[in-house]
Order: sequence, then C-alpha cells, then structure tokens
Amino acid sequence: MKKEKLIRKYDKQVKMYEKNRDQATLSNWRRKLLKSAYGNVLEVGIGVGANFPFYNREKVHITGVDFSQ
Repeated sequence: MKKEKLIRKYDKQVKMYEKNRDQATLSNWRRKLLKSAYGNVLEVGIGVGANFPFYNREKVHITGVDFSQ
C-alpha cells in the first residue's frame, strides 16, 4: 500500500485510536511496560502518543516519528 493511502486510512481511524488511548487495561499495560524505560527511546509509529504519559521524563529522552500528522 502506498504511503499516501496509508496516511488517509489512518487519518480516518484516528478517533478510534484516541478513544483507546485512555482505555484502562491498555493504560495499565503501558504503565507496567514503560516504567523501567530509561535513556534514549525511539518510538516508531507513535500515532496519538498513547505511551508518552507513562515514561519517566527524568530518565527518558523520547524521539517519536510517524508518517501521519
């Protein structure tokens, strides 16, 4: 699938991803997985940034990339 088509597809579904960002079970998983992260972190395909609140900002420098704005 071409990049532009993928971007349009994602942009049509972004509301669902935003809704799931605050879903309790997923938030608990993110909290458990990311609490021990440290150093330089590269997030590829960050989407709506659902992981960002769970990083310890004193221990982590985050770089995130995504092909959709």
